[in-house]
This record gives sequence, structure tokens and C-alpha cells, in this order.
Amino acid sequence: PSRARAGPVFLTHPAGLGRVVERLEARLRETGADVRLDTPAGVIERTAAGYTVAGIEADAVVLTTPADPAAASLASVAPEAAAAIARIRYASVVMATLAFPSTATGRLDGSGYLVPTAEQRHVTACSWGSSKWPHWSPDGDHVVLRASLGRAGDEHAVDLDDGAVVEATLADLRRHLGVRGDPTAMRITRWPQSFPQYEPGHLDRVAAIEAALPAGVVVAGAAYRGIGIASCVRQGRAAARAAMPFETGSAKLVG
Repeated sequence: PSRARAGPVFLTHPAGLGRVVERLEARLRETGADVRLDTPAGVIERTAAGYTVAGIEADAVVLTTPADPAAASLASVAPEAAAAIARIRYASVVMATLAFPSTATGRLDGSGYLVPTAEQRHVTACSWGSSKWPHWSPDGDHVVLRASLGRAGDEHAVDLDDGAVVEATLADLRRHLGVRGDPTAMRITRWPQSFPQYEPGHLDRVAAIEAALPAGVVVAGAAYRGIGIASCVRQGRAAARAAMPFETGSAKLVG
């Protein structure tokens, strides 16, 4: 059997994952990449030399948008792939991050829990944020719980206002964990149509999508071969390798 790796199971940047994206942008600019933020990609068109997207001539295009905009971008150059991508469904999620005094909960082993569908009222999962990332509670005087509400086929939580989300979350956390008292701080984050659903046969459909793409056009991201950060990083690396044989000029990134 393989030896367990030393260190924490979960990792993040102390300043938040947004700092990783900011540093990546800065590094790309340092290498001479033309990075254009807040620029819709629009439709990818074929040219004599390759492709054009958002007014940029390109030898290769790596498309990492969610399924709906990806399908729209590919409608001209790969209609069969675009139609298959458009059929990938998404669910909406609401995240309720609540901080409590450390006395509000009992011992929290592990990293969280999932709620079986038959038992779900509002919360579908909850993680111990301050256990996974100790810098969230450096003095250990409070606990941070991150609850997820919403799933495919049940998106009622998206329509609740912040107060109702907190009330619904507290009701479930008290039922599941016996949480005592009220939160001392909270943050509600909505992610509409953000959670791609891998239905039976998904990987076969992804393989068919990839086969239907023209040479020099590559797709990657949570809609295809893994939702987690590690899976998306792996897909990004694979996409870059796939695009490299077609890349002859300076890099241009549109986001």
C-alpha cells in the first residue's frame, strides 16, 4: 500500500484563492502574454490561418467557459460539439458561511458531512471551515461552518433572501449537529447554474465532444473531466499541451 502523504488533506492560500488568480495574471503579463479581462470571447470563427475570437487571430483556442457560453462560441466551427455541450446541465448552489463561538458545537471530527437526499430539507452538505483551514480561527476561539444549500432538481434556496438562508441553515445545523446560539458573523454566496451534473455516460459524451472539435480547438473545465480544483488544473495542463503544436505566435488570453 502507498504511504500517506504528510501534511494537511486540504490546502488553500491564506489570502484566498483569488490571490492565486491575481498572481497568475501578473506572471502571465511578466512573460509578455496579452491578457484581456472582462472581454467576452464571442463566436470562434475559422480563418485561412487558423481562428479568430474577440478580434484576435489565433493558431489555437482553449475554451474554458461554462457549457452554455462554450456551446455558443463553438456554434460556427463545431456545431456537433456545441450541441452536445449545450446538453450538459447545471445546478445552482448557495453557500452559507457562519462563524460561532467555539462553545456552540461539540467535537467536530473529520472535515464535514453530506446529508442523504431523503433527509435533506435545506442543507445538502456542511464542512468545518476552521478545521480544514486553521488560519480561519488562529486562536481556536470560534468555529466556522460552511453549509451548502441546493442541488439538481431543488433550487429553492437560490430564491431565498439572505435572512431566510441563514434561518434555514441554522434550523438544519441545529438538527444535524446540535449547534447552540446564533452566529457571530456570516456570509451568503450565491452560485447560480455553477455545478455541472455528470449524468450516466458523461465521459463517453465528453470523448465524443472532443472528437468533434476541429484541430486547434480544445475545451477544458468543470463541465468535462472533473469539478474540483485539482481536476481543473489537470485539464488545463492537458489543454495547453494539446494546443501547443498549433501555437506559433505570442500568447493572448481572453477572459
